[in-house]
Amino acid sequence: MEKSISEMIDTDWLRNLSKNYPHSEKGIVKHWSCNSIGAVDKNLVTGGVYRISGTTEMDSRAQQSWSFILKVVNPA
Repeated sequence: MEKSISEMIDTDWLRNLSKNYPHSEKGIVKHWSCNSIGAVDKNLVTGGVYRISGTTEMDSRAQQSWSFILKVVNPA
């Protein structure tokens, strides 16, 4: 059975991405979700486009919201 995109996403990867957001500190990813955007039908080139969004709790206990777009490209 093929894994979903959500099952393949590593929270360490999300934490590293969220640290690169402007004004971010090192923190812990608390909540996140992955939603398909764009066309539902996948094709030979694109395996889908997804919006990944969530919150990271900073060392100061403040919550930082973030979102990223992930485009899955099928190998040739």
